Amino acid sequence: MGRRQVTAGKLLARAEANGYKRGEHKEKDETRDSRKHVEKTKKDQEAALHRYILWNLGEMRRDYIQRGLPPPDKATARERCLGEGVDAPDLATVKDFLRFYVATSKGKIVKRPTADSVSTFAEWFFAASTRVTGTPTDADERSEVYNWVRKTLTAEGLVVYKTEAQLHRPGFDPPF
Repeated sequence: MGRRQVTAGKLLARAEANGYKRGEHKEKDETRDSRKHVEKTKKDQEAALHRYILWNLGEMRRDYIQRGLPPPDKATARERCLGEGVDAPDLATVKDFLRFYVATSKGKIVKRPTADSVSTFAEWFFAASTRVTGTPTDADERSEVYNWVRKTLTAEGLVVYKTEAQLHRPGFDPPF
């Protein structure tokens, strides 16, 4: 039994009956990225940047103290690692930072964070870093990081898959 062919007139009538008006949102739709980062997402991104600043600040303070200099403050660390035009961190730096994030996090279901939550944190970090520095992150490097989280960090036992975490949730009765 084949599908009935719908005419252009019937489709247009159905769309109009559902409130569609051709071109009604043209000006609004021509604007790029007008709502790219909603406020909740910006807060999450800022939290990722804050942790990145603290991570850098710890190392900067050790370095300054070893050289006999007064330790820097958060504003100095932020400007050095997230100032306008600062290069995106290299792959090894991002991975080391994410290991720090994992080591300072705890999961909501089990003690370790999930691969999904760490990847989401990495997305916030990449987007926020690009937003504040104006320096884009490389798509291949981002992809490498997400794969590394799912493969390497789970193999090392530092993160778990969501389904594995759910199996350990109190009161969860798996369907198998």
